[in-house]
Amino acid sequence: MIVSDIYEDARDAFGKCDQAMIFRRMGDAINLLANKNPAWNPLIGYLEACVCNECVALPRDVKTPLTVAICDNPAFPRDRWFEFHINGPGPAGCTSKWFWDDRGEVPIFREITTPSRIQAILQTAQDDGKSLRIYGFDANDRELYTIDSSGVATEGILVPMNFASPQATPSSTLIKRITRIRRAETANFVQLFAIDPATSLSTLIGYYYPDEIEPRYRRIRVKSGTTVKMMYRRNTRDIRTMNDYVPIDSRMAMIIAMKSVREYLHGNNVTAEQLSAQATNLLNDEQGSQEIGSGDLPQINMYATTNADDRMYGRRF
Repeated sequence: MIVSDIYEDARDAFGKCDQAMIFRRMGDAINLLANKNPAWNPLIGYLEACVCNECVALPRDVKTPLTVAICDNPAFPRDRWFEFHINGPGPAGCTSKWFWDDRGEVPIFREITTPSRIQAILQTAQDDGKSLRIYGFDANDRELYTIDSSGVATEGILVPMNFASPQATPSSTLIKRITRIRRAETANFVQLFAIDPATSLSTLIGYYYPDEIEPRYRRIRVKSGTTVKMMYRRNTRDIRTMNDYVPIDSRMAMIIAMKSVREYLHGNNVTAEQLSAQATNLLNDEQGSQEIGSGDLPQINMYATTNADDRMYGRRF
């Protein structure tokens, strides 16, 4: 289902709004349903990825990894709290093979390995002069700030945006770590490179879609292995055109969810909750009609181990 298939129903639900507002409210309805169950079929994706320096930066389509196999071996997840568990390995991690660690969200898909200058490569002159500001720390672990001619400090530094003559950030401020990026929408894709000042070698660290304003990518750590396979919960993105995909299998559920959003906005919370529950039931019925009946079978790890980390931290083998 795409937006145009249900746009007239959205107009009926939300009344006399302009198209941009209807798109926004449709997005609210999609998120309302998506948060009810992360495992509805249209919200599930599958990918394969390579491991780079023990990490995998996942595409923007990934909201939450659900299950991961490392080199075709099913692996156990460990969230960010595990790093601080009193019986855990601490920030250094451990060497157990069949575990993966959630490392939160990052604005680039490859970390900077040495303090570098940052350069943006554009695909069109239409994007000249647009804003791309990076936040993080310099080579001396100082937070990045820009001081203007009047002495006012602004967090972050701007990366020059010039199609014909790409420029890098000043060599006087080498970037050690990027924690956040804020950019303007562009007409085309933008590449971000880290340039080693000693060798002038450039490494691609980011590749941004035109509509990405504040890019964030989920990252996981894998202590061993070269590839991962994953099933994941998809991100739901803002609706922008009539041809955008609506990741909801039931048309009726989507219509009722839009009415639920309308009631929430009008302060009718009881009615909104009732409509939300109806929409959820419709989606559950639709999901049930598609299931193949394997069920949630118990999983028993049959591997034997001699790994000291596995014994110390109570792994069940």
